[in-house]
Amino acid sequence: MPMAGSQQAGWNCVLTAASLAACSAGRRGCARPSRLIARNNNSNNSNNNNDNDNSNNDYNNNSSNSLITIVNNINSNNNNARSRYLGMRPDPSSPREAWAVAAAREPVRQGRVSSVLQVPPEIERPAYLLPGIEIDEQTGLYAHPWMVDTEVKTPDQIAAMRTAGALAHEALQVAGRAVAPGVTTDQIDAAVHEFIVSRGAYPSPLGYMGFPKSLCCSVNDILAHGIPDDRPLQDGDILNIDVTVFINGHHGDTSSMFLVGSPDPAALLLCAAAQRAMMAGIELCGPGVDFREIGIAIQDVSDSAGLHCSEHFVGHGIGSYFHGAPEVIPYENEEDMGIMLPGMTFTIEPILVEHLDASYKIWDDKWTYQTLTNARSAQFEHTLLITEDGYEILTGPSVDYLALAGLHRPS
Repeated sequence: MPMAGSQQAGWNCVLTAASLAACSAGRRGCARPSRLIARNNNSNNSNNNNDNDNSNNDYNNNSSNSLITIVNNINSNNNNARSRYLGMRPDPSSPREAWAVAAAREPVRQGRVSSVLQVPPEIERPAYLLPGIEIDEQTGLYAHPWMVDTEVKTPDQIAAMRTAGALAHEALQVAGRAVAPGVTTDQIDAAVHEFIVSRGAYPSPLGYMGFPKSLCCSVNDILAHGIPDDRPLQDGDILNIDVTVFINGHHGDTSSMFLVGSPDPAALLLCAAAQRAMMAGIELCGPGVDFREIGIAIQDVSDSAGLHCSEHFVGHGIGSYFHGAPEVIPYENEEDMGIMLPGMTFTIEPILVEHLDASYKIWDDKWTYQTLTNARSAQFEHTLLITEDGYEILTGPSVDYLALAGLHRPS
């Protein structure tokens, strides 16, 4: 579950795509908003509110090239490659056409949110649900000892993190198998909730800062923090499902994109680029690496794909706490978070947006971020451990979202 970054006073929180395009060629020279992890500023800015209704090497650059091959086969009308893809639309031929396609797409609208699901009383709760928890004044998040300094885990803590990460991976697979046209995100939430509590774990998002559900479900033009509701998934939708579990006193956090029916080729390429960006950030991790290198690697992928990497959300430290130091910023930045050390655990979770679109608004639920132009986003996330000689993906391997949708990478 990504942390929302607040912005410095004086920044307009609704950035237009046109203003981004004007400086997109010089992104790395642009001033950046401060990367505080507070969410409380959002509730004070009414302009943002919506007032309407274990390694993962299988997912490297080669997998993206394979997916491009899939899309090229679709667009070239190759009879040998058409059996699965006849219903898919070709890529727009120009940026203007791409914007027109996005504008014609129906935006996701707020649905009905069902009542809060119950968790058996014998299941351990995270600290932020216990009486007497304090709020950190600077960030607006639940206070704990690792808000500023990055924790180095003990062997026992690492073992607990492995357990939490493995269960989060299983829960994400449960979510992915439930995705289908006509299924509501509320039904997916219920299935994952039932699975998590059946394993004696707590669904970390439930009750966190008032969040009412057990996972985040962000469909199409929803950037992040989508609350599951009664909107049925439709053929052609793409969605991110973000799952976090709390077990043995520790959290495991992961997310993946999933495909509903037959999304268009642009959606496939967006998802592939987002996964490639996450893996680019992961693959350079290791002892002694500056955390800023992650943002450089991710932005290189985003820029080369002609996509915008959202600057409103960051990865985060994780452990017995849900969100902590360091902030893992997914674009080139100057924020000194120090260097990676063995025993550190954190998430990498860039959000990429099509059409270089940086616009957004926040729904009146104070959680859901949505683009203003119907531009879609895609995100993947893993929880990492820094080891003595590299890294370990605690929530790996990545869910094969293409195979779940009936798409297969060329051999």
